[in-house]
Amino acid sequence: MEEGENFDQISCSAQCNPVCVIQWKFNGDGTDSKFEDFGNQRNRLLLQYVTRDMAGTYRCVAHNKYGSKKKDVSLNVQYGPNVVSTSPTNQSMIAQEGQSFGPILCTAECNPGCEYKWRFIPMGDKIAPPFNGPNAVDVRPKKQMFVMKEGESFDKISCSAQCNPECVIQWKFNSNGTNSTFEDFGNQGNRLLLDNVTRDMAGTYRCVAQNKYGSTKKDVSLNVQYGPNVVSTSPTNQSMIAQEGQSFGPILCTAECNPGCEYKWRFIPMGDKIAPPFNGPNAVDVRPKKQMFVMKEGASFDQISCSAQCNPECVIQWKFNSNGTNATFEDFGSQGNILLLDNVTRDMAGTYRCVAQNKYGSKKKDVSLNVQYGPNLVSLSPTYQSVSVQEGQSFGPIICEAECNPHCEFNWTLKNTVDDASLYFNIPNNYLHIVYVTRNMAGIYRCVAKNQISFNDVQISLNILCEYDYFLLIILQMSKCKTEYFLL
Repeated sequence: MEEGENFDQISCSAQCNPVCVIQWKFNGDGTDSKFEDFGNQRNRLLLQYVTRDMAGTYRCVAHNKYGSKKKDVSLNVQYGPNVVSTSPTNQSMIAQEGQSFGPILCTAECNPGCEYKWRFIPMGDKIAPPFNGPNAVDVRPKKQMFVMKEGESFDKISCSAQCNPECVIQWKFNSNGTNSTFEDFGNQGNRLLLDNVTRDMAGTYRCVAQNKYGSTKKDVSLNVQYGPNVVSTSPTNQSMIAQEGQSFGPILCTAECNPGCEYKWRFIPMGDKIAPPFNGPNAVDVRPKKQMFVMKEGASFDQISCSAQCNPECVIQWKFNSNGTNATFEDFGSQGNILLLDNVTRDMAGTYRCVAQNKYGSKKKDVSLNVQYGPNLVSLSPTYQSVSVQEGQSFGPIICEAECNPHCEFNWTLKNTVDDASLYFNIPNNYLHIVYVTRNMAGIYRCVAKNQISFNDVQISLNILCEYDYFLLIILQMSKCKTEYFLL
């Protein structure tokens, strides 16, 4: 890609059950140990206004609780020479006729690598334009002040300057109007991107144009307009008693608005219907009154409701978070006050947050869902289905694993191929290891994983390779071992 381009067509997917989490990582220097997270972009890699320092390796990692896979792609960012320099750096040199001139090394940062050509201009001919810093900065549209409503977006403000070599353009931001506190406002090149503006984005935006010969700046202001979210009185009493004939007040009514609000008072005589006071929710009530709901996988439930006392009426919204951190709550459908849990799966376990909100405030309440399930799949590590072991050697360790909630208990049984007996092993930590095997240990080892929901099993076959004395003949069928023997 060329520097400054945008690209959003790179996607990553994987076949997983349960569905994998897709994450992009970035490494600019090519070593495996330095991959860092590249935003929370899910399966699509968004490359917006690429710069040369975005060149490198992008790694897509797909993972769930059963494992992970990765795949790397490389980004080569191409760019022309921004600055051409010479060594030595003198712009003017004097040489005696007949003597040597140079060497002078001309360098520039380019990708792909630049070709270099020297041009000779005899004295008296037209001289190449001189190197210079920016004389002035031009901001378009030509306004000192931009006015936007809260929540709007605007990407039409651009900045440019005449420089040789070309200037680097950078935007800075200051919310309080003092020169000492300007901070970088993103890596946006010459265009100022204002997306979904909020009132704290109001202030002064400074465009700085700079090359090695100098710098110049120009300021523009952003005025973000918004209406009153909360109206308050001082004193804050909602009801007051006054003696007839005495004064009442003063009471100050205030609200945060831009432009400033106009205020009007309304009088409702006693005896008429009194309008209830406006207020946000004091608390959120979730019924049934539980902190934790326990359900089996595949069940459905629609009896969880959420309510709040508000005026005007609150909007009720449910949000969901599977990992327990406050920063990652996401909308869980548009369900009103009833939380609908239909055919629940294990990845629906987590925290459900009810948010009640009107323009006077908001409150929230969390409840948890614990989804219980039995072992769908029992696996062994290593994954052998059958193994042969020399008599006298060790067998294992074999680890039996299963995903269960609540946790599974494990036990091992052996169906002996010698006498058809079944032996039970109550071994903690689902771990099987026989240090010294004998021929009567041959058979089928079965691991059973069980919890209060269900059970499942997996098995492995153990064949014993028996040794026979050189002078002893034994009918192989009587030994119940694999039909192999060794001469000692």
